[in-house]
Amino acid sequence: MSVFYKEIRRWWGQAIVITLAVMVSGCAARPYKMTNFFTSKAINDLREKRVAVIPFKNLSPIPEATDMLTDEFNLQLGKLGKFRLIERISIQELFKEQDLDPERIDEATAVKIGKMLGANAIILGTVTTYYPYKYKEKKEAEEKEKKELERARIEAAGAPKTVVIIEQQPEKQPVFVPPGQQKDKEKGWEKDKDKEKEKDKEKDKDKDKDKKKEETEVKKDEGNPWVALAIVGGIILTAGILVFALSPKPTAEIGISVRMVNVETGEQLWQAKETFKGNDPRIQALVDPQDRDRLVKDVEFLSQTLCREFALTIEK
Repeated sequence: MSVFYKEIRRWWGQAIVITLAVMVSGCAARPYKMTNFFTSKAINDLREKRVAVIPFKNLSPIPEATDMLTDEFNLQLGKLGKFRLIERISIQELFKEQDLDPERIDEATAVKIGKMLGANAIILGTVTTYYPYKYKEKKEAEEKEKKELERARIEAAGAPKTVVIIEQQPEKQPVFVPPGQQKDKEKGWEKDKDKEKEKDKEKDKDKDKDKKKEETEVKKDEGNPWVALAIVGGIILTAGILVFALSPKPTAEIGISVRMVNVETGEQLWQAKETFKGNDPRIQALVDPQDRDRLVKDVEFLSQTLCREFALTIEK
């Protein structure tokens, strides 16, 4: 088989394997199942009892993340029909009256708030991650622009000169060798050189044979331009698939940590923590196929999916 045809098989074979791997990984994903949570048996005692969801803490760079995720989690928890939820307006009014800051509320303070609201249990949460679609990419572009401007400013001001220090090496002292020993060494060197020359000649002959063989095979296909085009096409296709499959895709991303505490006993009844990325095939398998693109671009739809999965863990 000629060199050209071997290359065609190799490049197109790689392209087909990579394409199939990307398609299988995207289509055969199973729906994501939350495992990073625990539920106490004592939570069953709260059925039909009053529960308050207080404003979440916000560790993300987006200020509006707190209200969005607190409201969404309150909604998804209400859909379970397991508890009687205290109205969000009542909670917001209490926070204003007491001048409470969600960012500074610990578990002990939350229990006191629950008692003031007449709740049997209180839910605390923290927004750990909140990135709308292409938010990271925009920030990276802004940071890159700032660095380039700073570099240009430094160059305009004049870069500091670099001083190179060259260390002087000590001179080598001549070594005296007796005349008899010098001749013996020269003879040994000459023999070694002759052996090396013979080996080099044999290697050159083998190289010439391989080169002539390759030239003969190449000449057979030089007249066919489609062969070269096929090879180039295989290389471009393989590179394109690798770039598409391995490069990070812009996507919405949300992460929260939520827990429920019994107001009377202070016992922690339930806790869950997870981060969802809209382009994760396992997360996309949780919604209908026509809605999967929304998970990537619509951060509110992603938050709805995330909070729904969180709330469902309470029943497990």
